[in-house]
Amino acid sequence: MKDQTGRFSLAALTLAVIFSAATIAAQCFSDNFPSIVQQFSGTTAVIVALLLGLVLAFTFYFILTKTFNFVDTRLAEQSGRGEPGHTEAHTRTHLHKLSWLNPLDRLMDQYGTLVYAAIILICWLPWLVVFFPGNVYSDGFRMIYDIKNEAFSSWHPLFPALILSALYDLGNTINNNLGVFTIIIVEAVLNLAVYTYLLKKMERMGTSRRLCLAGALFFGIVPLFATISTTVWADAFYLPCFIIFVIKLIDCLLADPAIKTRDALLMALVGVLLCLLRKEGIYVCAATLMVLFVVVKAWEKLKVVGILAILGASYLLSATLGLTTTGVDDDRVSLEMLSIPMQQTARYLATYPDDVSTAEQEIINGVFIYSPNVPIADKYNPWTADAIKGFGLSVPRHDLEDYLAIWVHMGIRHPNVYIDSVLASTYGYYSPLGWLDQYGTGPYEIIKADSYGPGVYDDVFDFEPEYVADEHLRYLASRYAFYWRIIPPLSWLSTPGLYVWILLFLSALLIRRRRFPALVAFVPAFMIFLICLAGPVNGFIRYAAPLLVSAPLLAAFTRYCLHSQNHRLARSKPPQIAE
Repeated sequence: MKDQTGRFSLAALTLAVIFSAATIAAQCFSDNFPSIVQQFSGTTAVIVALLLGLVLAFTFYFILTKTFNFVDTRLAEQSGRGEPGHTEAHTRTHLHKLSWLNPLDRLMDQYGTLVYAAIILICWLPWLVVFFPGNVYSDGFRMIYDIKNEAFSSWHPLFPALILSALYDLGNTINNNLGVFTIIIVEAVLNLAVYTYLLKKMERMGTSRRLCLAGALFFGIVPLFATISTTVWADAFYLPCFIIFVIKLIDCLLADPAIKTRDALLMALVGVLLCLLRKEGIYVCAATLMVLFVVVKAWEKLKVVGILAILGASYLLSATLGLTTTGVDDDRVSLEMLSIPMQQTARYLATYPDDVSTAEQEIINGVFIYSPNVPIADKYNPWTADAIKGFGLSVPRHDLEDYLAIWVHMGIRHPNVYIDSVLASTYGYYSPLGWLDQYGTGPYEIIKADSYGPGVYDDVFDFEPEYVADEHLRYLASRYAFYWRIIPPLSWLSTPGLYVWILLFLSALLIRRRRFPALVAFVPAFMIFLICLAGPVNGFIRYAAPLLVSAPLLAAFTRYCLHSQNHRLARSKPPQIAE
């Protein structure tokens, strides 16, 4: 297996095997697109899967080697042309010479930021108008309800719930519609500002303005970005903070000769917000900073330690105040982070109901609180643990320890069940070919208090917003977004697996060129990917949204790193390119 230069490409082979395995996993477990493997069973299915995997691996290897060779050739052609990005004087001079030929360049030179923002806003306006005052997702409604009723739970951190409730109260002084619309306006403006900031950052790193304009259209036209910016939902503020965190991380990596104190403080501030806005934020920030500590120079490590100290102190303080998690007693443990073991147990009970002892069943029943008329096995759904999570949101610590012990023993008896369970509940995050109903771009409805059933949320607080536009217009907009998620290649743009493949490919480019320090910028995105795998829903676009937004930024950063002679990024001499 050699490329056109006569060299074996380990990077291409590794990626080819990974991409092939991911595609086969979707072929084996997806019910939403034609599957060759599922036409067979038993040993025949295994043989077909292996043969198909080999064909895909060879195909991916061929494509990747051609792509890598193209990149190498371009790098060789462009070597000696100077540093990409951060050469604003050269860029302005070049544009000045061509401005009389290209009015677009002249316009972008003077009003580039406004142009990016205008393109995105114009694309979002129909959603703001048609769905006025805005959609309210079930999680968003519940967070406001928790504050109003003081019925806190471990489902969501308290901090974003306080923000949503305060914004709702601000507009609700006039009426319910303005209560919701106040939240929507703040969300839309914040997301618009962050996407524009991201595009300007790409431009400063040397990305052509035409590609940045394409990026603006990407954020504007793909329904996902418009709908998550016009919907009251749990991650309304987490997503833009995540992007700013990645941008500040890139600034720290590109800093020469040392990390600026301002960037370090901003990164610490945004990191604190990430931890407050979503419980998984602490894992993203801590993992990123620990890797950054290894990469930076000796005299810069103190600044990274300072960021970690600020982050740790703020997290402990917020936990003490109940801002990160609420509603779980000290002697009880939330089961939200145990989606994988819970799904494996449910699949085991559905597959081998007679291979569970009475003692094991009693322990399981103590954790999965359920009615005898509704067995756990009957509630098992391969692609989501939401139904299983409803059996017990928190359990005593000693019960959880007993459950984990039998979970291990059951896995030893039938490991195939556990493997199948993980693949069936995660393939949507690493295969770009599979499509799931959960890839949808929004609920397109206002959740009302009475929609949860009489007596559940009725009369808890005044929450009666109403849509203003005609229902037919909302239906047409919803169908438009629906077609985007079922018609290839449009559907690929809303598929998490595609962006995971892109991130893996970009990482391979950096590894091949030995730009190892630059890989730190990918740590937050890959942490999101790992958190998604451990999450309760397969291929849920809401959980993977940070991957979609950060992909263009990381692509621009990779291009910059491949061309750059920045001493921090190019510590090792890149391999020689065969002519």
